[in-house]
Amino acid sequence: MGRSAGGIGLVAALFLGLGTVDLAAEPEADGVERYELENGLKVRLLPIANAKSVAVLVLYDVGEAHDPEGKSGLAHLTEHCYVTCAAGETPARTARAMMAAYPSAWNAQTGRDYTVIAFVAPAAGLERELKDAAARMGDLKITEADLEREKPRMVEELRNMYGRVPVLAAVNHGRAAVFPAAPGARKGGVVEQIQAMTVEDVRGHHEAYYRPRNARLVLVGAFDSAAARTHVAKAFGSIPGGEPLPAPRAPAAASSDRRARIALEDAFPGTSSQVCLARRAPTPDAATYAPFLILIRRLFQAQDPSAAAAPKVVYSLLDAPEVLFLTASIGEGGEPDAAAAKLQKHLDLVGEKALTPVERFQTAQMFAYQLGTFPIPLHMRGNNPYGTAFAIARCEQLAIDGKALSTRIQAVTDAELRLAATSLFARANGADLVLAAAGDPEPAGNR
Repeated sequence: MGRSAGGIGLVAALFLGLGTVDLAAEPEADGVERYELENGLKVRLLPIANAKSVAVLVLYDVGEAHDPEGKSGLAHLTEHCYVTCAAGETPARTARAMMAAYPSAWNAQTGRDYTVIAFVAPAAGLERELKDAAARMGDLKITEADLEREKPRMVEELRNMYGRVPVLAAVNHGRAAVFPAAPGARKGGVVEQIQAMTVEDVRGHHEAYYRPRNARLVLVGAFDSAAARTHVAKAFGSIPGGEPLPAPRAPAAASSDRRARIALEDAFPGTSSQVCLARRAPTPDAATYAPFLILIRRLFQAQDPSAAAAPKVVYSLLDAPEVLFLTASIGEGGEPDAAAAKLQKHLDLVGEKALTPVERFQTAQMFAYQLGTFPIPLHMRGNNPYGTAFAIARCEQLAIDGKALSTRIQAVTDAELRLAATSLFARANGADLVLAAAGDPEPAGNR
């Protein structure tokens, strides 16, 4: 479904001013209290004394990869219903009404291997938020009217994702080429399969898997730890644990065609064609992950926001870390081959500069909020409770050890960096796409 403007995105986190930080400082303990309820719910508490609000975040280990065959989009539809259906004493609501109730920040998002539901509320509302969160986990009332309301919204989302907005289409078609979903499925869902889903499908999926044994509850911000423990036990303790997750469906084979042209007949008027280089990113346990982070930092720093045709980096460390994208507008009369070659040269140059100790430290500092690679004072984390809560949950789910990763970043050599750039940024590790908006003259390179 997406997040409000109050949520934290990758670029916002990367360039959030951290102030003066002692580069020689040792990473501190994260201060998170961790325990588990008898029903399997993993609880993570990070009280912050000076915070003015509290984030209540639930992250499930169920995502799109767990959609049954022929039901691509079931997790996505369940997420839509999760935040808009009646639950406990709260009546059904539209997405607009839900957003209006949480002006600070909210997020409802389905990834490949997770679903996250989060709301940021005033400190005084913690007990109410926990009660509502528990009701959505254990007492969600899904009706035909809910599906009639949410299915059209999903169809509109998918039209934007795959056709209306060329940059967004570039990312989603690029992901499908490099890191495809299971056979017959795609990110966000397949419209025909979504339209055929029933109330029983959504209820059954929710009741089986969106339960404590597959969930992490994370609280960050203004609350008392002892009181929060009492409220959590009261709200969530009696919810049945749920069923173990099925194995994620194996992805389809990646396309062997390293170049593709996709016509966007539904693109919004006035949008221009795009070229997109999609490259598969390493997993956090890969030897190339630490060098990759240094390369990502260089790519972001090389961006020129003032230049409309300049390369745009699209990469999310925690939301969707599987693929890195570099996109650019082709421009009227431009040639896709030349545009793609220019982007490839941009990638190639990133790995050539020699490393310095300062750059290694700056990389650890840049990713501190998301990966825990550098100490951040608690009062600063209190300014972004959602981002902190999401990072706690996803890093744990992905088994990312921030302190160990920071040490690894400091040890990256020039040879490792060049090798990572050569292997990760090569066309053989991805695909080059041209997203042609309808109404644009066909780029010369495709005639």
